[in-house]
Amino acid sequence: MPLCPGPEGGSRAGGLRTHPRATRPTADREPPGVGLLVADPEDRRGVLVELTAKGTRAYHAAAGAEAAKEALITSALNERERAELNTLLRRLMIEFERREDA
Repeated sequence: MPLCPGPEGGSRAGGLRTHPRATRPTADREPPGVGLLVADPEDRRGVLVELTAKGTRAYHAAAGAEAAKEALITSALNERERAELNTLLRRLMIEFERREDA
């Protein structure tokens, strides 16, 4: 199970890509039994973080909690306002990613 979804809900090669300098800090913070660091077959400098069954359960629990928070926050908006908020947030994320890649 990938740690996080990739673009448009897909997955990134079955795991979360990490920057080579982030590998050691990631490994140091990894709770035992939650994830495994595996070599990235597309980039020998990087690693992927793959979730174990325990990590998958934790991921789903956290995602459910975040979905509940999102529902509470957006319940104050009507359908048009939610669509507008979604459009604006998507635009911000695209711009943040563009600047990060520059």
